[in-house]
Amino acid sequence: MVKFGVQHGTNSALLDHNIEAILESIQAAEKLGYDSAFVMDHLNMFPRRSEVYDAWTLLGAIAGKTNNMQIGSCVSDPHRYHPAVLAQKVATVSRLSNGRAILSLGYGEGMNLNTFGIPFGAKPVTKLRESIQIIRLLWNSTPKSRVNFEGLNYSINEAFLQIKIHNPCIWVAGNSPMTLKVVAELGDGWIPTGYSPKLYKKHLKILNSDQVHREIEKAYEIFIAISRTREKAENIMQPIGATICLKKELLSEYNVELPEELQFQKRIKLSLYEMMKDGQKLSSFISQIPLELIQQVTAYGTPDDCIESIDRFVKAGVDHFVIEFLGPNYYDAMTLFMNEVIPHFK
Repeated sequence: MVKFGVQHGTNSALLDHNIEAILESIQAAEKLGYDSAFVMDHLNMFPRRSEVYDAWTLLGAIAGKTNNMQIGSCVSDPHRYHPAVLAQKVATVSRLSNGRAILSLGYGEGMNLNTFGIPFGAKPVTKLRESIQIIRLLWNSTPKSRVNFEGLNYSINEAFLQIKIHNPCIWVAGNSPMTLKVVAELGDGWIPTGYSPKLYKKHLKILNSDQVHREIEKAYEIFIAISRTREKAENIMQPIGATICLKKELLSEYNVELPEELQFQKRIKLSLYEMMKDGQKLSSFISQIPLELIQQVTAYGTPDDCIESIDRFVKAGVDHFVIEFLGPNYYDAMTLFMNEVIPHFK
């Protein structure tokens, strides 16, 4: 059965959601029947006027305000947290939520690192792998079964955590073959964003190979604008949807050449200030991004339009959608999608 969850990231920042609004909207999502709720794990975010909260403190509060839905970060990184600290944070939320916690862990973003003096590192994927390895070891540690680990980034000696663990799920956020290998090796789930169904299916082959001997949850963080009129939803989606399509693999199919400085792999390493300086160049380029591509990567329009878009991803292999609802009428969108789109996939 396909699952549907809500994410509080770009959309939440644009709506100026405060803590109370986030908690209320997640409670509303659970009441409507959504399967999961996620919050961004950032230090900075657009727009600069928005408030950005500590993800794991917020998730502790969400654990106490919800009963059944899975809850997690989307996504944390291995640079701001030592794996022992992150292991304890996630284990605590898992206990508070009675085993409903999901740790989504990714490559990292410059906006959360550069201006704070936190190094990205020369091999962030290696750091990601080592972090997951240590977290899993510590979740299974006891005073009598201590952890020793020697890697390129971390050295652990006779370490253990003093908390009983529900063994939370670890999803790996990744948009490259290198991170997909980490998913195949260590992840319980995969959560990319900015994919077409065709590209998702292509990359999924790595996880469906004979070498992966366990079930991996196949998620997708998707931006959705839903309305009774297609034009209204399209106007909401187009400026944000275009920025999600900044990948060579996507644009090459439409004969659009992506400048190197605007490529996803480059922009993800920029600070918030550096992204703002780059804004004019980005704005002039996104007008070249075909609407057809935005339609492939996101879902927008009427409920019937959204059903078609979601169905393409389901056929590509997605089994858990993590949704960022866009537009000013957040609750209306969440309700309309639950009532008229989700029943087609349950």
